[in-house]
Amino acid sequence: MNSFATKFGIPSLVWLLGVSCFFLLRHFALTQPNSTPLPWDISWYAKIVENGYSFDGNPFGQNSVVFMPLYPLSVRLVKVITGIKSTSTSMLLTASVYSFFSIVYFYKTIRYFFNTSIAIGSLLLFVFFPYSFFLFNGYAECCFVFFAMVFFHAFLVQRRYYAAAFWASFSVLAKQVGVVLIGFYVFGLLWEAFIGRGKNPSLTEKALQTLGCTFPILFLGLAAHTLFLYFRFKDPLLFANALTGWTLSGAPIPQGLGDIADLTLQAFRIAIQAIQHADSPLSLAYKLAFFANLVVLFSLWRRRSFFVLLYSLGFWIFNILLRPPTIILDLGRYLVLLFPAFFCLPDLLYSLTRSNRILYSLCIFIIVCWFLYHYTQHVIMFYQHQWIS
Repeated sequence: MNSFATKFGIPSLVWLLGVSCFFLLRHFALTQPNSTPLPWDISWYAKIVENGYSFDGNPFGQNSVVFMPLYPLSVRLVKVITGIKSTSTSMLLTASVYSFFSIVYFYKTIRYFFNTSIAIGSLLLFVFFPYSFFLFNGYAECCFVFFAMVFFHAFLVQRRYYAAAFWASFSVLAKQVGVVLIGFYVFGLLWEAFIGRGKNPSLTEKALQTLGCTFPILFLGLAAHTLFLYFRFKDPLLFANALTGWTLSGAPIPQGLGDIADLTLQAFRIAIQAIQHADSPLSLAYKLAFFANLVVLFSLWRRRSFFVLLYSLGFWIFNILLRPPTIILDLGRYLVLLFPAFFCLPDLLYSLTRSNRILYSLCIFIIVCWFLYHYTQHVIMFYQHQWIS
């Protein structure tokens, strides 16, 4: 009984609290004037579920081919299995299921490296983060987070590298940021080969052999999507072309180190301005990003965790290089994917309170209440078709 409660009971309870909170706020938001049940990208995913992908021949227009297929495909599968006719209901159900298993695997991974108190704190911060309603509302974040959590559990806890390669590969079909998991996998095995050099040559040989054998698996997802675009639209690079036309038409693509440096400085300038100005969804996103990075750096210094650094660096490099200038507007939503921050902060609090569970729990409670205040505002604003970040 205790084993079941430890593995599933606690994450199930946190998930139930999270999904209940979201649906209550969503119901309230939809009773307000000028609200819509399918704002922003939700309407795009709904069109893909109902009508499939479309392309009007203009790579600089807005076309559904810029959205990755795994989430809408999952929704269609749920509609077939359950017989639910409403696309909106199926999207919410699919997101809830993905989020449930994401929370379970996140909890199992954090508890393996830390303890139950830190794992529970991590879940609460993750589920009630001001932008975490994107895990339940019908966006593809729920799908990517599931694959990412299963990937980390397979790679870091179970050491099942073939399974980890598979999850990393198909995470790209959920969100483009899945390429960070592919990079994490490659550099992670190279790191294991490096630390085994001289001390344990067999470990180095095994890591390199595993990387060689699993390397093709990492690109199965991209290969499958490329073949689909070729047979459906006769253009295997349609996704990249359409995405470039849509998201980068208003800003130049970085061509060298100078452009990359300019984009990075621009992001820092905007972050400083956001911190100085009044509270808003975008301003809050930059403040949280700044604080999250401080927490991650402290954890890195305290534990010298290479894997925390590796994922965090990959996350920011991906967004600075491949998502300018859209990351400026989408930062809040993408912070949900900065997983290290959600366990580094409880780890920091646990050390500062010197393992005093009452004081530690009080700190987590205060932060969650602050998160919930903004979470509530964001859900209402989102369904009134206001930009949240």
